[in-house]
Amino acid sequence: PAVAESAVVGAKDDTTGQAIVAFVTLRAGESPSEARGEELRAHVAGHIGAIARPKTVIFTEELPKTRSGK
Repeated sequence: PAVAESAVVGAKDDTTGQAIVAFVTLRAGESPSEARGEELRAHVAGHIGAIARPKTVIFTEELPKTRSGK
């Protein structure tokens, strides 16, 4: 419920070749923190699987969108 929207991308990783990076916008009233990032990483691992756990979570004010809002 804390996440308003998110996007994930692959990024170069020297150890594994590629790592998952999640960009997350939180809902109003929610604050970004290292603990929140760990909570989100654990949520993904628990619901999708450890292989999908983002290596990094980056909190943003908003995600870029096209003119159609996507």
